[in-house]
Amino acid sequence: PATSLPPPPLPLSLPADTLQPRAFRWYTDQELGEAAWVGRGWQRYPGSGYNVTLPRNYTEALARLEWHRQHTWLDVQSRVVFVDLLFYNPNLQIITQAKVSIEIAATSRITPFLTVRSAPVHSLLLSRALQGPLLLEIVVWLIVASFIAMEVQSMWHKGFLYFINVWNYSTLISHGLVAYSVAMRMAPYYYMQSLYDFPRTSPFPSENEYISYDKAFEGMEEYKNATALNIFLCWIKLFKYLQFVPFMRVLVRALANASVQVWSFMIMAVVATMGFVLAHHLALGHQIASLRNMHYTLLTLYRMLLGYDAYHQMRDAHHSIGPLLYYAWTLVGYFLLLNLFFAILNGALEQTKKSLPKVSFWANIVSFALSSQRWFARVLHDRIALGSLAAMDSKIGKLPISGLRNEPQKFLFDAYLLEKDAMASRLVRTRASRSHARAAETESQVVPGKQMEILETRLGQLV
Repeated sequence: PATSLPPPPLPLSLPADTLQPRAFRWYTDQELGEAAWVGRGWQRYPGSGYNVTLPRNYTEALARLEWHRQHTWLDVQSRVVFVDLLFYNPNLQIITQAKVSIEIAATSRITPFLTVRSAPVHSLLLSRALQGPLLLEIVVWLIVASFIAMEVQSMWHKGFLYFINVWNYSTLISHGLVAYSVAMRMAPYYYMQSLYDFPRTSPFPSENEYISYDKAFEGMEEYKNATALNIFLCWIKLFKYLQFVPFMRVLVRALANASVQVWSFMIMAVVATMGFVLAHHLALGHQIASLRNMHYTLLTLYRMLLGYDAYHQMRDAHHSIGPLLYYAWTLVGYFLLLNLFFAILNGALEQTKKSLPKVSFWANIVSFALSSQRWFARVLHDRIALGSLAAMDSKIGKLPISGLRNEPQKFLFDAYLLEKDAMASRLVRTRASRSHARAAETESQVVPGKQMEILETRLGQLV
């Protein structure tokens, strides 16, 4: 297409001593500040390599590119070329990094790809950080740290029994993701601060200079990915707290009862799927691009289960083996694997419905409300009792030391101490009576309810 840009200039006789030493020098990833990059074919390219910085002037940039072309800066051994551009929007205070990757395969196939990443300046530079949102994030992190400390304390007290509950694993993963996301959130600040090395006084590039913010953007991207996974886990954990709804309780326990059968089915499905992946790749991978390696073959077979039709491509690749593999995979995938999986879940659902007592939705709501009210009353009573003990300690602390007390003060000290011991004794007796009441209630209700359910479940697994 037509362009308004000026034509490329004639080859310039640039001084070789100014470009050649820098153009043909291998730079490490620490010198370039680049992170590793994964290509479209899952090849991993390190951050090291040869580097050329182009000036902002169009004519000079084309002249420098022509010099590198004449000196074969790219040859038959080059496998990937990255073109990095850095943009700054002063109105929105946003920094954008555009990375154009051109992968050159051994068969001369060229695969271009564009990656654009943007971030506000206040999330990269600590000196530009917004004080209010940053303080709010720190407060949230401290609250989460307190929850992590409570979880570690619970793990210490329960020991091996802590790992029996499956929901605890999701809690540990969630806390680990929070810790990782906090580290990645602060990583851009640390990296951008390291750009202030002498003689540089600003992390922003000067005229005709390029500074790689790749590691800073990599940290921001990892922070977003960890936060996204953590949000997903938090929403999944809502099933744990929605079990007072009868249907949700049946659904969660059905999934738990079917876990052993599902894992056995997954092993069988993986074995069958890998057989089809190898067969499709070996037979048709040299003619169909979507089957060119194991990874793409697995994705293509998965898409076929979701409705992707590759029959014509497979038939054109081979008139006999192509349709044979197509029909074999669709029959096994649709009519055997998927139906067997749904049959396992349906059987576990029916078994769970029979084992659980039928309780109406409103009865669960009332029971949940009453239990919440009793819990709130217990917490309020304990808070009041502890507050009274603290107030009594304050009254005792205001009295003089034992050697300086007169007779009325000695009488008050003994009265305060007696009242404190009485309040502490009442609090201990109340907590003990609650524990005995819960134990008696559990013993009277668990046998016909939960223990029978456990016994029936174990009996069903044995049968």
